[in-house]
Amino acid sequence: MDIVFKNENRENYIKNNGIVYLLGPNQCGKTHILNLIKDGFLGKNRDFIVNNASINKNDYNVIYYDDTTDFSNEFKFTKTNIFRELIYSKVLDNISEAKLLKEVNQLFDRIDTKVNEFLEINVNKKQEEKINFDIEIDDVNEIIDKFTNIYIDNYLIKDTNIPRSKRRKLIYNLLLLELKKSSSNYNIVFIDNFDLYLDYTNTKKIIKMLENYHIKNSNTYFFLTSSNNIYEFIEDKRSIYHIHNYYLTHIDNIENIVEQCFMKVCYIKESSNINYEDFYLENIGLFNDDIKSKTNEILCLFQSEIGKLYICDKIKLVNKFIDMTNELTIYYPNNFYKLFFEELFNKLNEID
Repeated sequence: MDIVFKNENRENYIKNNGIVYLLGPNQCGKTHILNLIKDGFLGKNRDFIVNNASINKNDYNVIYYDDTTDFSNEFKFTKTNIFRELIYSKVLDNISEAKLLKEVNQLFDRIDTKVNEFLEINVNKKQEEKINFDIEIDDVNEIIDKFTNIYIDNYLIKDTNIPRSKRRKLIYNLLLLELKKSSSNYNIVFIDNFDLYLDYTNTKKIIKMLENYHIKNSNTYFFLTSSNNIYEFIEDKRSIYHIHNYYLTHIDNIENIVEQCFMKVCYIKESSNINYEDFYLENIGLFNDDIKSKTNEILCLFQSEIGKLYICDKIKLVNKFIDMTNELTIYYPNNFYKLFFEELFNKLNEID
């Protein structure tokens, strides 16, 4: 899915092959960009183009979740609630609703009789107005609505003590159930701060769950934002976009940056009398295998460091091990890596 849209009169291009990750530090404009894309899919922006075509209202089924999405509301048993339909639809198909209602109302009739006997003796004899109770269930849905309590791992669903991470994971499971019931040709799902309240283990599980869902349901596309270092959890690095100062940047192929840095380091070592451009043209063919090997090494050993570059608006490069838990600090083992981290950071934060 090829997407073109404008932001501050600047044309942006996104390719969504299932999931797009919009990464950046807090307050960098991720929600702004996400809303621009969402409004485009809702047909609110005539400059929004998907696969070379403009979008009309209702072309796509658009679903939006953010950190204010209320877990309890999503699980309420409204008549159209997907969770309710999933659980009760087949059950109700296999029972006689009339027989069930008759048996339930017979039970309530006994209660009515006892209550009305009490009212007749203790209330109605002492006043002109007569009071009578009549409990009547006309629809099985009334039973479900009034008497169903949902528990999650022994927590009542309304219990505020349910861990936030558990609430978040359940929302995503409910989302996938809703998507499976969707009759739309295309579903577009937006989740702002998708990994909010999740630890890294659960973040990896959610990413894998959504990736697998798209593989099996190619008509569903996801747009996710995050301010956390999740680079290493994402298999397709081309699906990662960086947001900074409300602008979008994208590294299509990290090998291009590795190549430039590798050749610059070689040029400095050579102390050649020719200029860098000539050196590059004369020698690039000699180092192709070395550059590919170095790229694989970086993606194997330094994914966490690359991830820091995506979520920080400034970095500190050090050539000795210190407290590496600081998200601003990146260790570089030699001058090549120092140059690489600097170049990648500058590319991510440049504005055309």
